Amino acid sequence: MAMNSPSHSPTAIQDGFQWELATDQLPPYFPVACIMLVMIIYLFSSQNKSIRALPYINTTGLFSSNSARKAWFSSAGSLLAEASEKHPHKPWRVMTDLGERIVLTPELMEEIRNDPKLSFKEGLAEDFHGSIPGFDAMQFFLRSDILIDIVRKNLLRPNASIIKRLSDETDFVLSRHIGKTSDWTELNLSQLGADLVGRISARIFVGDELCRKDEWLQESQHFHHSWFMGAMKLHDWPRPLRYLAHWFMPECREMKKALSKQRQILSDYVTKRLDEKRAAISAGQEPPRYDDAFEWLEQETEVRGLTYDANIATGLQLMIALVSAHATTDLLQKGMMDLLQHPGATEQIREEVIGQLRTDGMTATSFYNMHLLDSALKESQRIRPSEMLLIRRRVMGNVKLSNGLFLKEGTRTWMDTAHMKDPAIYENPEQWDAKRFAKLRSQSGGASSAQLVSSTRNHVGFGYGKHVCTGRFFATTLLKVALSHLLANYEWKLGPGLEVSWVDFGNTRLLNPQATVLIRRKEKPEIDFSSIFTA
Repeated sequence: MAMNSPSHSPTAIQDGFQWELATDQLPPYFPVACIMLVMIIYLFSSQNKSIRALPYINTTGLFSSNSARKAWFSSAGSLLAEASEKHPHKPWRVMTDLGERIVLTPELMEEIRNDPKLSFKEGLAEDFHGSIPGFDAMQFFLRSDILIDIVRKNLLRPNASIIKRLSDETDFVLSRHIGKTSDWTELNLSQLGADLVGRISARIFVGDELCRKDEWLQESQHFHHSWFMGAMKLHDWPRPLRYLAHWFMPECREMKKALSKQRQILSDYVTKRLDEKRAAISAGQEPPRYDDAFEWLEQETEVRGLTYDANIATGLQLMIALVSAHATTDLLQKGMMDLLQHPGATEQIREEVIGQLRTDGMTATSFYNMHLLDSALKESQRIRPSEMLLIRRRVMGNVKLSNGLFLKEGTRTWMDTAHMKDPAIYENPEQWDAKRFAKLRSQSGGASSAQLVSSTRNHVGFGYGKHVCTGRFFATTLLKVALSHLLANYEWKLGPGLEVSWVDFGNTRLLNPQATVLIRRKEKPEIDFSSIFTA
């Protein structure tokens, strides 16, 4: 009987066909098949049954989510509309540019608003790579409540001094862009909004001296831009590889270079101020006092027994940009665009603003009584909030919700905001109505729920619950200062041939970056802001 050749598999004949018989030798694809099997098992075992049972929007490939991530980045609005139509009032999950998210319904709002196991800070740290060099500048403020305390103690009710400095800086910035003549100037609306908010807020956050230094402003804007771009690009990499990948990414290298420059500028500035204080004390004189975020930070670190230096000062500026500057700029740009498209409402708001400024000056009282302006801004925020899904959270411990949904530790959630356009809550919800919240404000209980700074279940533009935006009072004041100048002393209209459009940028819907506005100073300005505070 012949022996089988070691180089050939034995064969058998069955039903006229010749088959190879199995041997101890494994096929070459066997290891790959095993790895694929393990990955499949992992993908399914890493999620619990209640999560897997949720409808999936923007589904991924079996082994790659790249196409789904790109689809979300460019078309999130249409995907959200699809989800609202197919799964109203139900939770669902979606693949985003940041990874998979569970989108909860507003019906669960009260249940999760203050749950300590659902963390906003940890979600922010994960989304913006808080443990990776360069991005870790935010870590101190994410692990501490020091920024919240600074805002609560100094900006919860902006005083007359802060309002005056905001007004002075607004006048300075608008004069730079438009001049004192009555000639029409065409400006990019996105750039105008960003420069206004950046420079005006800098007057309070970094002080009178540094806020007008072009080097600081340019480096600050460059740093924030490269920081955001680097953060977004890193999400293209699997999480375990991001730390390694960031060393080789041009965006991250540029961000760290910009961070180094910003730290150097701030180090020189902080050292100079500290030296001035020490010199005054040595001379037996009262040390100089400032009224800006650096001073407040120095005071707060002293109370807590911490060291105040350039690193912590840089982290402060980063966190301010991350949690406030973007949203404030976004609302100013969208609010201005809505006013530009509704000239009738704008005239009524202009009359209200001028009347209040003449009656009470530029004060907290006059701002409170600008009901129409407040309502218009809140309406712009309702229709197009800074993010299409809000209330970002990371689950820090297993949570079972009342609807039976089980959230494992590490799960990431957002809240659906479709209810902010629900016809059962708002009449003609797709229509921008400048008076909507002014009318609600006149109703019983409206004074506390219909203001721009009010956070309610039906309007979560500033968040909701324990993580509601602490800086919303300052942001509202800044917006009213800027728009008071623009409405009282300037005329503005849409740029020539402009078709208003919006661009999806991940979870954010932005004004078309090419949109322009024609603006000029009135020949006879209505308000003399240089003397309004002493009148």
